[in-house]
Amino acid sequence: MAGLQFRFEELIREARELKNIAKSFLDSGASLAFDEFISALESIKGAGEGHPRRVELGELRTKESYSHDRRTGLGVRMCVKGVWDLSPLGRTGAGRKVEFSGIASTRIALQDATDPCRRLATWKIELGDHQSPGCYFHIHVPGENHDPPFLAGLPVPRLPSLFATPMAALEFALGELFQKKWEKELGRSDPRTIWWCSTQKRRLCDLLEWQQRELKKYKEYESSPWMTLKAAKPPADLFLR
Repeated sequence: MAGLQFRFEELIREARELKNIAKSFLDSGASLAFDEFISALESIKGAGEGHPRRVELGELRTKESYSHDRRTGLGVRMCVKGVWDLSPLGRTGAGRKVEFSGIASTRIALQDATDPCRRLATWKIELGDHQSPGCYFHIHVPGENHDPPFLAGLPVPRLPSLFATPMAALEFALGELFQKKWEKELGRSDPRTIWWCSTQKRRLCDLLEWQQRELKKYKEYESSPWMTLKAAKPPADLFLR
């Protein structure tokens, strides 16, 4: 099965715009992590076809947000990083496409703002493959030790997700942590936010419309509607409108 495809320019612009939109919500080291990620995408854009490359997003740490402990008043922050295997397609130049061809994972850690070593929760927003036990678009809660509730190496549960790109996963983290402040930021009449929101809307519509088409294929007595949707794999050009 071919991996999901995107246009390089759209992925690069997505990162540039979010870098500016989210700068007041992120700590001072985030700018460098964005720049290195964008530079890696631009480098792959000029590479030969059929040469998969691994791209990593360095740690992006948010500023402190609301208290998670009403008694002590301790605040929280999120740390976001990720890794993706990308393969350039076709000739170099404007309109060139890229395929997600292997690992596609954004890791989000919720931390105590006063003690970064104290991790409160961790999850990964990922794209699957034909062997994935859950939805192609899924969120995985990975265990890191041998104690419940999430054991190390346990592949389930994989919860349904609506997020397809690293930057969309980052926006999810910002929206969870900053709630109304992030909503207000994206309500600005600014070219950056207008482009960002219209692009995310188009992708979400494409994703939800594809899911509806898959559900219409469901046949009674063969499976269940949920299992039909869970097993569905998107076409490679789902987001190439």
